[in-house]
Amino acid sequence: MLPDQANFGFGTLALGTIAAFTTPGIGFYGFLAEIGIIAALSGAIAFLALAIWCLFGVAIAGALADERKRRVFQYSLAALLALSVTLLFV
Repeated sequence: MLPDQANFGFGTLALGTIAAFTTPGIGFYGFLAEIGIIAALSGAIAFLALAIWCLFGVAIAGALADERKRRVFQYSLAALLALSVTLLFV
């Protein structure tokens, strides 16, 4: 039995990627090579996204050191979140 926190998004992404970007009929080792290339590219892209996210966090931490600026930033993000939720129902 799967736990309640099971995430099926990764499996769906993996199966969709394999179905879309592998070549049928190339043999077992060709298939493994394609899977390795897909895994390496996915890892590189994930690392790049993580690095950008961390750099942004470091950059914005200095800008939000002031309590007033941080509160304005938090309220603006809250307003954007509320706007995005209301647009779901329009």
